[in-house]
This record gives sequence, structure tokens and C-alpha cells, in this order.
Amino acid sequence: MKTSIKFLTISLLALTISLSSCNKSDEEIAPQQTNVAPAASLNSAEFIVVQNFVNAINANDRIAGLALVSTNAGYAYSLTGSLNTGNSFTNWLESDLFGPRAVVNIERASQNGNVIRIQGRWGRNGNATNAADYYFTVENGLITAWRLV
Repeated sequence: MKTSIKFLTISLLALTISLSSCNKSDEEIAPQQTNVAPAASLNSAEFIVVQNFVNAINANDRIAGLALVSTNAGYAYSLTGSLNTGNSFTNWLESDLFGPRAVVNIERASQNGNVIRIQGRWGRNGNATNAADYYFTVENGLITAWRLV
């Protein structure tokens, strides 16, 4: 009987150690993908700002869109390049988004601090057929950077 109890105890201990070593968090596996989720389940304050901005683009609502953008905001076609700011940014918004009635469909969203990554599709005149991979930086409730990669 004592042998059976010792065997059972050792077996349970081995099982516990085995299970705990397999229980790695997503953060340990992929720290660059913090809070990866289908867009519908990500609901941070930063994501809500980006979601409202995308909604404004899709509704072709310049006023609502610009209200979510910092006065010193900018865009870049890289993760590390300098931002095009000021009139360059607002002219780009008009020529590439609001003028041609752009549409953005969010398929996945992830967050790392105050940076929201949006993956999905974009296009013009209601046809979102091009792959989209965007990084938005949100500070104090406003978008300060939009990086397109």
C-alpha cells in the first residue's frame, strides 16, 4: 500500500512538472505580438481611437477623422523613417484617403504599449482588395503617427 501511495505521489509530481513546463504564455512565445486579437475583441482606449479613425475614413468623414489626429501627426512608408508632418500629412490624407473615398477593413489588430497594429485590406471606392499593414501610435487620445508597411 505504501509503495502504491509513493508511486502515485511521484506520478502526480511528474505530471505537474510536465504540465507547468508546457504552459508558456503568449508573451514568452511571441513578445512582439502583445494582445493579438481579432479586431472585434481588442478594446483598449488606443484601439478605440484607431477604430474611430478607420470608421471616419470609411464614412469619408474628414471632420471626424481629423479630430482624432494630433496637430503634429505624420505618416511614413516604413517603421523607422521620418514622418511626413504638417501640410504634407493633411494633404496626403486628402489625396489618398478622403478624396478618392478610401476604405479600410480591419481583420486583425494587436497592441504593444501605445502602438496599434492593424492588418486587413484597403482600397478605394468601396473595394478593399489590397493588403494593409498599419502601425498607429496613439498619445493622449490622438493619433500621432501612422506607419504603412
